[in-house]
Amino acid sequence: MTNRPVTIEANGISDTYSDYSIQLIRWSLKPIGAWPYFSTTYDKIVSVILIVLCYGILLFSIIPCVAHLIFVDDILYRKIRAFGTMGRWLIGGVGYTHLLLQGRRIGDCVEHIEADWRIVTKYGEQQVMLKRAKFGRYVSIICAIFVHGGALSYCTVSASHTQTVRFGNETRIIRSLPLAVYTKMIPVDTSPANEIVLVTQFLSAFVSDSGGIGFYVLASVLAAHACGQLDVLAIWINDYVNESGNKTEGASFKRLEIIVQHHLRILE
Repeated sequence: MTNRPVTIEANGISDTYSDYSIQLIRWSLKPIGAWPYFSTTYDKIVSVILIVLCYGILLFSIIPCVAHLIFVDDILYRKIRAFGTMGRWLIGGVGYTHLLLQGRRIGDCVEHIEADWRIVTKYGEQQVMLKRAKFGRYVSIICAIFVHGGALSYCTVSASHTQTVRFGNETRIIRSLPLAVYTKMIPVDTSPANEIVLVTQFLSAFVSDSGGIGFYVLASVLAAHACGQLDVLAIWINDYVNESGNKTEGASFKRLEIIVQHHLRILE
């Protein structure tokens, strides 16, 4: 017995539902260039540009902070505090890199979801899967709100504080930055450098958190989809038990083979 899905022609409703299931995955990965599908060469070029921009934004925020820790701060408490903040960006960058490296596996998962929606053609079974897909979307949205909300709140609170800096007879008011910056590398005590770095750090926070959110969305959607598939499998088993007495032995074994194949497919 081979572990292959039963091939059934897709219909418009199945394609719509499958797109609904993977929509949040696409939305969370495309802005950071991690979506593994390219319909045109232009899309591939845009994805590469987005990846380069994301890494550039992250490094533009992290490197000056590292330089500040090495060359400026001598107080241990300040070093620990600055490093703790920078650690969030570093971990986010590592997560983003890992997300990019898993592009092939992410593509396989997306194809798996699309194929499952093509297999299930009965309205009742589709509604069972759709219910699980909606739950996966809700969990994904909640995760994204909390993660992005936390980073945005921290950056906003940090930027809401101002500092007064005197240069000779001139007094300047600058905004505090979420990440410390080595001023000999970037003169953040001047305008518009302060504003540019502030905006860049907001963007880098978005990029670093988007890598983690991508994993949260994938985990939520895939787990919910697997639950939906198990629900459908339970329906098939109940139907098999109820209808086995009315079918020939060959048809009964064929139906059982389909159920076993689908079960193995879910466990992949």
